[in-house]
Amino acid sequence: MVAVGLGNCVYLWNACSSKVTKLCDLGVEDGVCSVGWARQETHLAIGKARGKCRIWDASRCKKIRIMEGHRMRVGALAWSSSCLSSGNRDKSIFQCDICVQEDYVSNLTGHKSEVCGLKCSYDNRQLASGGSDNRVSPITLLLFGEVHILIIH
Repeated sequence: MVAVGLGNCVYLWNACSSKVTKLCDLGVEDGVCSVGWARQETHLAIGKARGKCRIWDASRCKKIRIMEGHRMRVGALAWSSSCLSSGNRDKSIFQCDICVQEDYVSNLTGHKSEVCGLKCSYDNRQLASGGSDNRVSPITLLLFGEVHILIIH
């Protein structure tokens, strides 16, 4: 399954059947800035131009959650287990654990300009963030139960 954000809509393309499904329309006031699949490939995060993130169960075409917090466009998304990292134009990275009720469990700062790239390691222990300040920052993610301890290097 491939997710594509075009303007204010997100489409899903099934490579096996060549079927295209319109997952959502954000309306004329908002736009899609990023999309990111969770590892289990059923959950899709959508970063929006107006600063919110939406999480969808793409297998059922059902919206699961809307997360507030960012003030500007969300241009980068990365998943590690049940945790979604979102980077935005205001230089911050928010961490959301979709298993807990709070929108975000932590907020990371350190970039001097927009966070434009995020990638989690395969073992879910490290996150790399890239910014338009030409910096790459590795972040160690240590899990202790439901608590994420973040160490910026």
